[in-house]
Amino acid sequence: MNVIYLILVAILAFWLFTRNAKKKIPNKENSYDARVEGNNAMNAYRRQWYSNFYVTDEQYELISNMENIYSLPKIQDFSSYQDPRSSDEQVNKFIKWARNKKSKSQNSSLLENIIDNFDIYTPEISLNFDMEIQDDGGFFCEDFNAYGFCITRFKNSCIIDFTFEEWVKVLSEPKLFDWIHYSDWDDEHMWAYNYNEGDVTHYLKENNAEFVPPSKNVHDYWDYEMQGNMYELVKVQPEKDISYKGEIFKINDEEFTFLKNEREHLIILLMASYNDNLLDSIISNENNKIN
Repeated sequence: MNVIYLILVAILAFWLFTRNAKKKIPNKENSYDARVEGNNAMNAYRRQWYSNFYVTDEQYELISNMENIYSLPKIQDFSSYQDPRSSDEQVNKFIKWARNKKSKSQNSSLLENIIDNFDIYTPEISLNFDMEIQDDGGFFCEDFNAYGFCITRFKNSCIIDFTFEEWVKVLSEPKLFDWIHYSDWDDEHMWAYNYNEGDVTHYLKENNAEFVPPSKNVHDYWDYEMQGNMYELVKVQPEKDISYKGEIFKINDEEFTFLKNEREHLIILLMASYNDNLLDSIISNENNKIN
C-alpha cells in the first residue's frame, strides 16, 4: 500500500507542475511584443501617407473655404539684374555734386575723400518684414485623407548689413532683390521666436482653399508629412522701401549723410567702391579739370 500511495503522490505532483508550466507559456493571441506593435503603427502611418489619396468633389466642398484662396508667391527671375550703367554725363554730374558735398564736420568734401585713398563703410540698418513660412502636411478626416499645407504669417525686425553690391541693387532695382535667399534668415532667433508668434492658416493643396475642419479644432486633423523640407520660407517683403535717411556712411575718416534726392549719386559712389573702372573714371576726369 505504501508503494502505491507514493506512486499516486508522485503522479499528482508531476501533473500539478506541468499544468502551472503551461500557464506561464504566452498565448500567441494575447501576447504583447513592443517591437512588433511599434512596427505595425509605423506601417499604418506610412500607408496613411503613401496610399493613393482619393477625395471626391463633394468631399472637398465640405472642407474648403473658397472665399479664402492662398495665392502662391510669383516666381521672379533675379538673374536679369545688372548694375546701372554710368554715362560720361552722369559721371560729370556726380563729380560736380561730390565736389560740393561736405562731410558732417564740414572739414572736407566727398570728392576729396574719394581721390585720397577711397575707403567706405556702409551703415547697418533696421528693417521690418512681413514674412510667410510654409509647412507641408495633411489632413486625416473621418472618411478620407487630403494633402495640405499651413502658412504661418509673422513680422520680423532685424538689423541688415548690406555689402556694397547689395546696397546698389536694393537702391537701383529693389524688386529684383532676392530677399528669400538672403543669408541672415539662418538666424536661429528668428525661427525660435517670431515663427511661434505667427498667425497660422491651413490650406488644401488640391485647390489652395482654406481648410475647414469637420470640428472646430484644426489640429485634430492635421499631421506633418514625413518627407520634404519643413519651415520653408516662401515670402519676405519689407514693410517700407529701404531708406538711408539719417544713416551715416563713413568715407575714410569723415562721416557723410545723404538726402533722398541724392540716391542716384549715392549709387555711383557705392559702385565706385568695387568697380575700379568707374573709380578711375571719376579720378581721371577730376584730375583733367584741375590740370
